[in-house]
Amino acid sequence: MLQNGKLAQFLADDVRQRLFDIEDETPCIAKLKDGLMTLGIHQLCMELPTMQYLFQPNTSSALTINKLKSLLTPTFIETGTNSRRFEGEIFALFLKYLREVSSGRRGNITLNDILQFVTGAEDEPVLGFRITPSVEFVEMTQSYLPTANTCINRLTLPRPTIEQQLLPTRQMYDLYDLAFSNRFFGNV
Repeated sequence: MLQNGKLAQFLADDVRQRLFDIEDETPCIAKLKDGLMTLGIHQLCMELPTMQYLFQPNTSSALTINKLKSLLTPTFIETGTNSRRFEGEIFALFLKYLREVSSGRRGNITLNDILQFVTGAEDEPVLGFRITPSVEFVEMTQSYLPTANTCINRLTLPRPTIEQQLLPTRQMYDLYDLAFSNRFFGNV
């Protein structure tokens, strides 16, 4: 939590209230308080009570397709080239794939799986990513399988070329499923 990590938003309201109640000393709550006191978080939440609401369940923190699309910034080359046309084609296919995932039509793959593949984090940190996640396009050489570099939060999507045409949509989606179902930080 101190280093912009995941917050404990799984605490029920009554547990959260007991955690910041000075008189509640049940063993479980006491241990949790001790841990938060060690980090100074408990004291901060006592001084600034509005901070306590960071611990309540928050449905707005759920990853949506629009949030993921705004997080993954594509890096296109200049307009008017064949390469740019191919980049647009593969990015449009990727956006359609995201819609399939968000509607639950790609099996167990979730938008969080895609974000974790790109960044190593299932959710966007409270303060945002220090390095903005991006999408880079490269010429397809061996496979259309996407890769990622979690150190710089970059998803690499192979794009078609004049010599190498795009695979049918179903095959592309299967390759994306394979990549995003593996949580090996961008390596399949």
